[in-house]
Amino acid sequence: MRQRVVLALGATMLVGLLAGCSAASTDSGASAGLPDNAAVPAQGGANANSPAGGGASSNSSGKSTGARGDAPAIPSVPTGRQVIRTATVAMTTNNVPTAAARVEQVATGVGGYLSGENVDGDTATVTLSVPQAQLDGVLLALAKLGTVTSQQQQSQDVTDQLVDVSSRIATQQASVARVRQLLSQANSISDIVQIEGELTSRESDLESMERQQAELSGQVAMSTVNVQLTKATPPPPVQAAGPAPGFGSGISGGWHALGETVRVVLLAFGAALPFLLGIGIPVLAVLWVLRRRRTAKAS
Repeated sequence: MRQRVVLALGATMLVGLLAGCSAASTDSGASAGLPDNAAVPAQGGANANSPAGGGASSNSSGKSTGARGDAPAIPSVPTGRQVIRTATVAMTTNNVPTAAARVEQVATGVGGYLSGENVDGDTATVTLSVPQAQLDGVLLALAKLGTVTSQQQQSQDVTDQLVDVSSRIATQQASVARVRQLLSQANSISDIVQIEGELTSRESDLESMERQQAELSGQVAMSTVNVQLTKATPPPPVQAAGPAPGFGSGISGGWHALGETVRVVLLAFGAALPFLLGIGIPVLAVLWVLRRRRTAKAS
């Protein structure tokens, strides 16, 4: 086939347009422009269920297109409700580093793993990924490692999203298979280049959908648990009770109260003395003068 294409190309450049080559180019170009849902006639024993990529793994342009040579498998649609569950736990503990290590052991003990950890002195944040079926048991085990101050759980139903992306993957796989079949029937370099570009674009879209499906399925299968650890504050020390108060304690308390009373009285008198001197003396002087005048009038 490669020799025929090269000969046709050379004849076109040297002599002109050949009728047979033009007709073949026109037919293959029309095939390349078929929409995704157009029916493709079987030629050479090829059909939609045959590994079309096997016949197009090596073409005249030298580009391999057989990475997905097998017939696409229709992805299974998830059954039941698909729910993403996450949890956040805050607790206090006497030894933060030791508690963080035990938190990791709880995750690995149920088939999970540590996905993130940040220990900073008296605080730590640990992120776990555990099987969803083991989430409740993990939360009970974590509660035994310290004093739980708060606990929250979140759920997100992604059933509709998974069903939608599974359906889109099946449609895109069928589209990629049709484009590969057109590539196996191409008879000119221009058609091959055009169809390969379309095939690359559709395969890229298919891979993106498959990554989205895998990410959602992974989040459903493995739940995320965020654990926040804080060092517990020690209680204040309890003071020992002294002996019961007696007669001597009463006398001591009385003298202390008397001393405090005298001190307060003296403090008040000292605070009022400047006012007495500044106001009382002039008032007394005025009263004395008035009294002298009354006495002189009376005599």
